[in-house]
Amino acid sequence: MKYYHNDHHKLWQWEDDARLVDDMLDADVVFLWNDFVYAETVRMLQSLNKKVIVFEHGYGALTEHESGKKPTLADGYMTFGEASRDSLIRAGVDSRKILVTGNPVFDKVPEKTKKTGKGLYVALHWVRDIAEYNNRAMTYISNCYPQYEWTIKLSDKTGYSQLHHDKWITKVENQESFEQIKEKIVDYDIVLTPKAGTFDMFAKLAGIPVYVIDEAKSYRQQGEPDAYTPGDSNYMELQEDIPEYKKQDLDYEVKVPSLTLDEILEWVTGLVR
Repeated sequence: MKYYHNDHHKLWQWEDDARLVDDMLDADVVFLWNDFVYAETVRMLQSLNKKVIVFEHGYGALTEHESGKKPTLADGYMTFGEASRDSLIRAGVDSRKILVTGNPVFDKVPEKTKKTGKGLYVALHWVRDIAEYNNRAMTYISNCYPQYEWTIKLSDKTGYSQLHHDKWITKVENQESFEQIKEKIVDYDIVLTPKAGTFDMFAKLAGIPVYVIDEAKSYRQQGEPDAYTPGDSNYMELQEDIPEYKKQDLDYEVKVPSLTLDEILEWVTGLVR
């Protein structure tokens, strides 16, 4: 079976092999990071009797079908874990068209073994520049919890930070950054974020407490998406004492170890439109 993949955020982490083709029109199956964004392309490929599979390109990305009432057009969906699968089922997708695959990017995350006294604020990137929001949050966090040496994690989508705190800057499209994240995340004793996402999943898998600090989603303005991720739990109000961490069911959120490409292609073969 020949396949093509349209990578996004470098989250197609399965090793390429001789079955990979450069042109989607030469493929038997096309892996896309989204279906409703590429609705015309999906329908064109299906009219040519090609199967279209959407792979989860970021933690919680597939929940948008449910929360945003987006159409489900693909022949199949690959999810990080059962949480995203359940969201797709609630959105109307037949469970037989969903495969919980995990992703190789989450395999072999090192375990945190020692305390460092360091904390990490994972700044939010949103549908607009919210640098002011992130700067305000980081200032508030460092004032509330001075027992930690704070670093702010930024990306090329976050917006510039004028704060004097240490900065950890990652580029979303840099594939090498995932291995750097795995290596570096264990430096931190605690992670705070306004909204759970792909990055802090590495911290969870390493055994580091992750708290969501904006349950009210105050970063949203009228008309902006009310997107959620399955990991939006372990909420913490700023200024309160840091609560005892409730370990989350990571098996429900992300499958580790991930399925192999051969297992995925075997499943694709059995899909019936």
